[in-house]
Amino acid sequence: MRKAIVLVFATALIVFHSKAEPPSPIEVANTVSNFWFGNNLSSLSVYATNLYSDAMTNYLPAVLLSAFHDHLFAGKLMSASNKFERVRFYVSGHPQEFTEFFKGILGVVSGMSDGDIAMFRSMGLNPAQLPGTHISPQAVRDDGGSTFMPPHIAILYLAPAATIP
Repeated sequence: MRKAIVLVFATALIVFHSKAEPPSPIEVANTVSNFWFGNNLSSLSVYATNLYSDAMTNYLPAVLLSAFHDHLFAGKLMSASNKFERVRFYVSGHPQEFTEFFKGILGVVSGMSDGDIAMFRSMGLNPAQLPGTHISPQAVRDDGGSTFMPPHIAILYLAPAATIP
């Protein structure tokens, strides 16, 4: 009987959790901004990982945040670049859904990942095979990021609540 009750409860949690609505883009942006400016980078990392993995791998704000996380926190440059490419592809097919400002910031943040990949390739290194090649998020934050909003976070305020392929 106990096992049946536990199984029903666990199933109910899974069903409820899988049908949960994603947070609004503003909620995502505010949460990330608060973690960043509050110097709570470990919570920011966990939030980014959870948001993307909680069945929201096609939710635009989650994809953008995950790309930021992959680039700055995990050093997964190819993964970040691939996620930015997904967003660029969607934007090019739905240009009316995005402001020119969003498109410009997308160019900046995706260019950062692509630039780092090009740098490693110019040194004869394959970025996909480099384990955790990244600089410390704390170093980025301390080097001016505590007083201005990085473009990777600013773009979240402009992102629509879109689902992308």
